[in-house]
Amino acid sequence: MNAEIEDAEDRLINKQAKNNLANGPTTPYIANLNSDENSEEEIPLEISDYYNSWEVRIADDTIQNANLSISRSDAIKGFVLMIFAVIWTSIMHISVKAAFARNPNLTNFDALSFIGYSITSFYFLAARVSGVTLNLFNFERRIGILVIVRTLASNLMNIFLFAGMKYISVGKSTLIFNLNPLFCMIIAFFALSEKITPLNIAAACGSLGGIYLLTINDSSDDGSGGTAILGYICVFSSAWIYGFIFVCVRLLNIRGIHQYVPPFYIGVMALGTTILVLIFCPSYIYLKYDFWDTFFLGLNGIGAICVQLFLTVAYKYGLASRLAICQYLENVFTLLADILIFSYAFTLTDILGIIVIVICISIPIVVHSK
Repeated sequence: MNAEIEDAEDRLINKQAKNNLANGPTTPYIANLNSDENSEEEIPLEISDYYNSWEVRIADDTIQNANLSISRSDAIKGFVLMIFAVIWTSIMHISVKAAFARNPNLTNFDALSFIGYSITSFYFLAARVSGVTLNLFNFERRIGILVIVRTLASNLMNIFLFAGMKYISVGKSTLIFNLNPLFCMIIAFFALSEKITPLNIAAACGSLGGIYLLTINDSSDDGSGGTAILGYICVFSSAWIYGFIFVCVRLLNIRGIHQYVPPFYIGVMALGTTILVLIFCPSYIYLKYDFWDTFFLGLNGIGAICVQLFLTVAYKYGLASRLAICQYLENVFTLLADILIFSYAFTLTDILGIIVIVICISIPIVVHSK
């Protein structure tokens, strides 16, 4: 008899939880099955029990369903869009490098200001035309918090990366930062229930070996002992944060957030940072731009728009741990641009590194697209 009562209670709780999911969470009740049949007495469930059981279980089911619903065509779309995002990331880096090379007075804040202007204006207009709301108060509270966390993480990642690169060589900082796909796999395993397959681990480690071949000829020196350690910590932290960002983008897509919302707030924060710098440290921004300064920094801003768009949409169609590995291609594209634009000389290790990276990335793309 007790077993029948427990089964009936479970069915009623299940029905109430589904109604709450459809109509918004309210304080759930179950009937007192131990009382008289005609009794209308109800026993309130504890709110903490409700959220700790049904909300979490439903959230897990949503993630699992999103992971299982990825088709072969979706996987291909995700990889293609991610590669476009990586290409535009390389264009951003090349344009900034060209701007800094011809005008030493420019700073990172000049580049950041153009990113802020470009992203904020583009996604604001796109949202208005498309009728997409950008007001975080219109979203569920935890979704709004996730958007803010993703925005803060993007800026924090850049701060750590730029700080670390001041104290250790470009080659070592690049190698450490490119650990981010491996970190993404670990975070996605716990946060998104994504499987860590031997193929993905092997591909990421092999690609990292290719990055090492690309950076092995770096002859720049690290800082002194204390500052070098600080540099390693900063770059290592930026790699973890970047892996976390990929997971945030995937999670926001699973929750159905429009692709215009997260990039808009990244632009707002970049713009806000620029305004604060102009107020408190105006010497950190050059402002006296000529045509070529505006051209290269403007190209950097356009690149930021495209990167955010392609990156956000890509994670609608693929798992975070699978798509993150495409990030290794950025080093290949940037190196090729250095050769074509900045007359960088090819070496044997460069060629081997490119071959290793392309092979290691191509294999999982082909396998996961079948």
